[in-house]
Amino acid sequence: MPILHVRALPQTESEHIKVALEKACLAISNELGCDLDKVWATWEELKPGYYIEGKESRDVQGRDSHPPICELKCFEGMSAEKIDSLLIAVSRALSEGLGCEGNLFVSFHEIKSGHAIAGTNIVKKKAA
Repeated sequence: MPILHVRALPQTESEHIKVALEKACLAISNELGCDLDKVWATWEELKPGYYIEGKESRDVQGRDSHPPICELKCFEGMSAEKIDSLLIAVSRALSEGLGCEGNLFVSFHEIKSGHAIAGTNIVKKKAA
């Protein structure tokens, strides 16, 4: 159950958000070989002026600064190479969907087996 969460300033073209999230979910699904309906993505809009890069704030998403901040959470156990390819795939999909030409920050976070609950079940990594 990979989860992508994006936080960003208001977009100049908000219709790109849904497209970008859909492309990112598909890229994650393809990269991990998991069912698309098991990939979750959320978007959180930051208030204008609430994102500072150095001393500069912006009211809307720029193309050369204040990149969307993206966190991808996945179960533990992936190789470094798989994490690299996954980060690249997510970055490309979001860049294409948003039209931001790589102005993104994407980080990968491992969820340890047994360290999450979904509904009433502790989520554990399936045995290979």
